[in-house]
Amino acid sequence: MFFNTSTENPPVSQEIQSGNKIRLRGMEFFAFHGVMPEERALGQRFVVDVDLTLVHAGAYCRDDLDLSVDYTRVYSKIAEVMTRTFCTIEYVAEQIAQELLTDFACSGVRVEVHKPAAPIQGVLEDVSVEIVRSNIWRVFLSLGSNLGDRAAYLSDALGLLGYLGTLEKISHVYETEPVGGVEQAWFYNLAVELETPLAPLVLLDKCRQIEALCGRRHQGPFRRPGESAWLGSDAQAEPSVQPATRLRGAMPEKVLPITRWGPRTMDIDILIVFRGPKQRREFMQTQELTVPHPRLEQREFVLAPLREIVPELVLPSGNQARQVVGEGRVTLLEEPFFALEDL
Repeated sequence: MFFNTSTENPPVSQEIQSGNKIRLRGMEFFAFHGVMPEERALGQRFVVDVDLTLVHAGAYCRDDLDLSVDYTRVYSKIAEVMTRTFCTIEYVAEQIAQELLTDFACSGVRVEVHKPAAPIQGVLEDVSVEIVRSNIWRVFLSLGSNLGDRAAYLSDALGLLGYLGTLEKISHVYETEPVGGVEQAWFYNLAVELETPLAPLVLLDKCRQIEALCGRRHQGPFRRPGESAWLGSDAQAEPSVQPATRLRGAMPEKVLPITRWGPRTMDIDILIVFRGPKQRREFMQTQELTVPHPRLEQREFVLAPLREIVPELVLPSGNQARQVVGEGRVTLLEEPFFALEDL
C-alpha cells in the first residue's frame, strides 16, 4: 500500500506556467503610487506588462471568445487597479495579479510594473518589479473502485493525489450500489477536497494517469502531445511507486474493461471547482471535461461522502449538499478509514 509520508508535497511541474498565453505590453497609466507624499499628491507615469496563461487551448481551436480571455476586459481591470493609491509598486503588481487570477480563466499570470520617473538621484532609465503568480484551485473529487483490493486502490490513489497539491479533507469510505445498468460488484467510494495549482484540464490528465497507475485502461491517450512524465516535463518528479496491479499481482485482462459505467480498479471524477483568491465557482464545458459534474446531484455514491466533508456546499441546483439525496444504496463503513496525517 502506497503512502506519501513526506511532510511536504513534492513541487508540481512548471507546466502550470507554460502553454497558451495572452500578452499585453506597454500599458501606460498616470497614477499616484509612491512612498513620498508628493508622489501620491502629484502622480507620475507607470507602465505595466502582463502575461496570462490560459486555462485551456480551446480558443486556438475554435473562433469563440468564450473559450479565451477578453483582453479588453483585462486592460480595464488593470486600469481600475491603477486608479487606487499604494505606497509600493510591489503591492501594485500583487493587486493586479490577484484581480486577474480571480476574474479571468487563467492558470497563471506574470505582472511587471515599471516606474520610469522613480525619485532617484542619478541617471536611470527605469525601475520595475516583476512577479509570477499561479492560481489556486479548490477541487472536490469523487474516487471509486470495485475491482481487486478496493481499499488498497483508494489508498494508492490518495497518496498519488498528494503529489498534485494538498489534500484538505477526506471522507469515510462508503460501500455503494453500482449505477448505469452494468451488472458488477459494489464500489468503495469516497470524496476529497484538494487544493492544487493545476488548472482543471491539467488536473484531469493527472487523474487519468493515477487511474492508469492503479491498473485502469483508457479508450485513448490521457497525455497531451509532448507531455512525457507523470508531472509533465520533470521526469524526476515521478513518484517511486509501483502501480497497484503490480503490488497485488497482475489482474486478468478481462477484469479491466473499457465499458462505460462498468467495473474499474480506480475512477476519479472532478465534481466542483473553485478558482482564485476569492474562490470563484468555475464553470467549464469542453470535449474532455464538464464542471460542475453534470450528474453530480443524481448519484448518492457521490453525494453521501460529499455531504460528510462539505454539507454546506452549494450545488448547481442552488441547494446545499446536506439537502440533496441521489439514487442508489450506500453504506457508511467504519473501516477502512484514511486519515490525512497518515497520507
